[in-house]
Amino acid sequence: MRRGLTALVITLGLILTSWPMAPGAAWADVVRVAADQWVPFVFENKQGLDGIGIEIYQEISALTGDEIRFDFLPNERLRIGQDKKSIDVVMLDSPVWNDPADDHGYVYTTPLFELKEFVLANPGSVPLLNHPRDFAGLSVGAMAGYYYPAFASFFESGLVRRLDAHSEESLIKLLLFDRVDVIFMDEIVFAYHARRLGVPTGALSSVYQLSTVPVSIKIRSDLTGLQERFEAAIATLKRDGRIQKIIAAFVGSDHLSLRPTR
Repeated sequence: MRRGLTALVITLGLILTSWPMAPGAAWADVVRVAADQWVPFVFENKQGLDGIGIEIYQEISALTGDEIRFDFLPNERLRIGQDKKSIDVVMLDSPVWNDPADDHGYVYTTPLFELKEFVLANPGSVPLLNHPRDFAGLSVGAMAGYYYPAFASFFESGLVRRLDAHSEESLIKLLLFDRVDVIFMDEIVFAYHARRLGVPTGALSSVYQLSTVPVSIKIRSDLTGLQERFEAAIATLKRDGRIQKIIAAFVGSDHLSLRPTR
């Protein structure tokens, strides 16, 4: 999957005054976090911004001493900002989703977590599939704006019919109501929305795995001090299992049973 929606974006501005920093933090920045909605990683509710990515960044802030400020940033402004190098950090991004030429001047941190994407079907309706050509004649539901290079020629030729959805819950309903044969969806997003929709465990099954993507933070390569602080914080969060605990809190204690398995 190559996301058409923007990832979390962070722009940093140095400040002239100081504030209490986390133990061991030698320097801290005001961190302005802009995000396009990507449920359950970042979204807005009555209390403000929420999501897996927001909570991960709050944990990073507590460890580094950087002050976090959240805002939404449209996708086009994200791209322009990266081209002009006015965006210092892109959060929840992956080299898999980007052309290497677009990443010049940026480096990726150690991955925060892996995101696995599956093809889901109603149980018994579609056999296990081994190659994109096995999808010939099937109808596929996918999120509008998401790009799948391995399937592009099949969609363009009409060998595989694609039907786009504009929300994840609508995508799941396309399959539940037999509007499509299969849907493309990652495990964390599926687990979150299946829980909200009350979809029983085992109601959908996986017939193909599309990808396993490392999800990282992308930092401007000249911000070496920031890179070091973030890497140290990520190592701490991964070592004590806090990232997985944050994910589990959003997808429910039955996350593993909801996760599509082949």
